[in-house]
Amino acid sequence: MRLEEAVACGRAYQEKQTGYIHFCHTAIGEEIHYPIPVRENLLFAFALLRTRMEKEVQEGWEIITKLLAFQTESGNFPIYLHHYPKCYNRYLSSELLPIFDRIIKHFRGPYDDVIREARNRLFHFDPGKPRSFSERLLSGDTDPFF
Repeated sequence: MRLEEAVACGRAYQEKQTGYIHFCHTAIGEEIHYPIPVRENLLFAFALLRTRMEKEVQEGWEIITKLLAFQTESGNFPIYLHHYPKCYNRYLSSELLPIFDRIIKHFRGPYDDVIREARNRLFHFDPGKPRSFSERLLSGDTDPFF
């Protein structure tokens, strides 16, 4: 997909009020309030950086820095921002790592140190052993099904 098409597609899902892409993988076409997915917003910000146009680059950096606030202490991110601080996808960090690597490798900006630190926390994230349903239930998790 060409860069212009990627940015246009992102703009189609972007809400003016939040500046984020709002999209739900499981509720396409339904009239609901769509959540804010981390991966899609990071990819949109990456596409904005690649345009090399000042306004878009600034917007891309803003989206990235706002998303970094949702990185958990363990280094992972939630699938959707409203899930924070819960991370239901233990492998999302490994999906985001290549995007952060490309940003660090190809772009210099005011937030290099912050992004490098977030990338290092992603790199050292250990998803650990999945817990069984009974372990989650006994630990008192509010939602043992995740």
